[in-house]
Amino acid sequence: VVFLPGWEEGLFPHQKSIEEKGDKGLEEERRLAYVGITRAKKLVNVSFSMNRFYQGDWMDSLASRFVEELPEENIEKNIPEKGPLNFIVGSLTSFLLFIFFYFLSNKIAIYFSVHKPSNSSEIVQNISSSINTLIIGLSFLLTFSFAFIGIGLFIVFIRSFFLKKS
Repeated sequence: VVFLPGWEEGLFPHQKSIEEKGDKGLEEERRLAYVGITRAKKLVNVSFSMNRFYQGDWMDSLASRFVEELPEENIEKNIPEKGPLNFIVGSLTSFLLFIFFYFLSNKIAIYFSVHKPSNSSEIVQNISSSINTLIIGLSFLLTFSFAFIGIGLFIVFIRSFFLKKS
């Protein structure tokens, strides 16, 4: 068994190889793919990810052009499907986070309404008051974002029972 991970466009074939050597670089990478595949006696497992964490950011990725060149009759695709269980778990998680942040937001609002800025400088009081307002606004924004995500996932959960699989 041979495992060939990372078959994503820009990674394999590598973008630098294509930019620097053009078609010659692409053919060189194709030969490497051929060597990797032909080393398998019974089974080769080619894999790629749909997104990758790269230099601190999540980036979407596409399957390598080499995947499309493989004969269809020799390919067994293993694509995980999201079903109703995924949607209801996501919905319940979002609702629990909504409840948590709702109570947290209320506590933050009460805290800032009771504890006024104690500095005598008007500028410091204005800045402190603005920061307090920003924190309260963001906490309520977060609260209701989770509520709407939970509602959306619950709708998708209900909808998944009425859609026929093709």
